[in-house]
Amino acid sequence: MYTDTTAQDHTDLRAMLDGHWMTQAICAAATLGVPALLAAQPRTAQSLGRETGTDANSLVRLLRYLMSLGLVAERADECFQLTRMGTLLDPAAPDSLHAWALLRSARWAERGELEFSVRTGRPCRNTPGADNFSALPDDPEAAAVFHQAMVAVTRRVAMQVLQAIKFAATETVVDVGGGSGEFATALLTAHPKMNGVVFDLEHAREGALLQLKKASVAERCRFVAGSFFDTVPAGGDTYLLKSVLHNWDDERAACILAQCRAVLGGGARLLIVERILPQQWTASAAHLSAAASDLRMLVGLSGRERTRLEFQELLRAGSFRLSRLIPTAGEFQVIEADAN
Repeated sequence: MYTDTTAQDHTDLRAMLDGHWMTQAICAAATLGVPALLAAQPRTAQSLGRETGTDANSLVRLLRYLMSLGLVAERADECFQLTRMGTLLDPAAPDSLHAWALLRSARWAERGELEFSVRTGRPCRNTPGADNFSALPDDPEAAAVFHQAMVAVTRRVAMQVLQAIKFAATETVVDVGGGSGEFATALLTAHPKMNGVVFDLEHAREGALLQLKKASVAERCRFVAGSFFDTVPAGGDTYLLKSVLHNWDDERAACILAQCRAVLGGGARLLIVERILPQQWTASAAHLSAAASDLRMLVGLSGRERTRLEFQELLRAGSFRLSRLIPTAGEFQVIEADAN
């Protein structure tokens, strides 16, 4: 079991490691001219998008992050305005830090990912038709680092899900996009009669088999290689998607759901473990973490974090319906979905 202190340390260090998003978000806003426009008068995201020549939907995602920093606020009429601290980014304000933000922005010149993505609405790190995972099959070292990083994050989330969700003692769980098998390992360790399947691309096989062997659960879990855009292993009682859908745009996320729906037998269920974006944004650590993750998806992939309503629409497109939304002790929630 993890103590509360350990959990807080984990959250705080993650925030430190992701701290560069603060600099990049503020610099992008200053370079795009957002503070000066909001200082003149509150504006909607659509109006700001037109005046700054940016993609309005992507600009909203930047504004959410600025809201979580306490620099921008949203009014009841859906207009955004600067907060008291945010006015320091107005070029005309006394003691303005606008020039300082531009100076910092120059340091990001070779890495202007966020500004590019807000302007265009497209990921910066993609080549046409590719995604940010494309290099992993051909780069074993990069694949190993990626999966090790996912293990570190998934271990804590798995413990929180186990506390929130009841699993049958003898069921078979299919971890779709399961990477190195950390989630499956936690489930099988907690339920000695459970069986599992880790389903992911071939480059995850070696790490997953090693992880399962180290945990002494390899005899109850197999690794299946494949793409969840093409098929998903049949025969599971529970299908698990942890931090999968947020990597993809709505069309491809719906395709993943449709593949799960195609093999879902009678009585089987789908569990989706993701962040759920708030309807109302505040300057808080939880909202800052969610907004930062959303910007990472904007810049690095085609995906996004989603609200409850957006998940409901996505599930409907994949022939599911949202049955329950179950909170955990951390920043993730569990969506239990039923087949339509």
